[in-house]
Amino acid sequence: MLTTTVVAREQACTRWDRYVLSHPGGSGYHLMAWRRVMEDAFGHATFYLMVTDEDQAVHGVLPLVFLSSRLFGRLLVSMPYVNYGGLLADTVEAQDALLKAAVDLAKKQGAAHIELRQSEVLGLGWPSKQHKVSMRLELPKRFETLWEGFPPKLRSQVRRARKAGMVVRSGGADLLDDFYRLLARNMRDLGTPVHARGVFETFLKTLPDETRICLVSMAGQPMAAGFLYGFREVLEIPWAAADRRHKELSANMLLYSAALEFGCGAGYRVFTITQIVGPAIVRNIP
Repeated sequence: MLTTTVVAREQACTRWDRYVLSHPGGSGYHLMAWRRVMEDAFGHATFYLMVTDEDQAVHGVLPLVFLSSRLFGRLLVSMPYVNYGGLLADTVEAQDALLKAAVDLAKKQGAAHIELRQSEVLGLGWPSKQHKVSMRLELPKRFETLWEGFPPKLRSQVRRARKAGMVVRSGGADLLDDFYRLLARNMRDLGTPVHARGVFETFLKTLPDETRICLVSMAGQPMAAGFLYGFREVLEIPWAAADRRHKELSANMLLYSAALEFGCGAGYRVFTITQIVGPAIVRNIP
């Protein structure tokens, strides 16, 4: 017999994380560390559902974040702001138990709908949206192999940036101010809201081994920067920005070249640059 519970934040998360790491569909965003990010950085309430049997063995998990806004109303999402999330389960029985608990929770919280950002369709019969695609690049073991496959124009743009005197650094909180200034300026120019600086600071503190900032500068002036997140064999760059006033110098090309070189050297096998990947499965709550 299966039992579904809401895992309290103060509970030990070892069993949850162990299950995520053992599941083939598990992503870094399923780990308990992202619960702290959602609560501490964004201030959202979270509900982490776990299915266990009579021996307390875990058979499924579903992290949910409660959002409330004037524009979108009240909803439960797994996971907001990031690329992946959704439900992980061993069996259809465990999956159904988690879905039932999610619907019951949504009704209790007054949520209008539930959104699961799955990496693949589960066949739930829920409506799904596939309005964004994943841009994935397979990484070889040696960056030189990748470099040799770049089109001549791209290699020329990277060389141009280096000839202009641009240098690349990677780090953490020491590069946060430069990264954030570039990102905030770009988002302002696009008319898009930007996360508060403290959000990225929380990312770096909570996930020190998985996150880093890559910065391109020239004569001490930040020219381009990217925020990297790695889990298992996948390296992502969810946030990146460049100084558009000097776009002819191709600082962004040097940034991505440096990120790819880091990925190859660190043993990652896939590089992605999209914001939301896979189907978003939505269940409206009557």
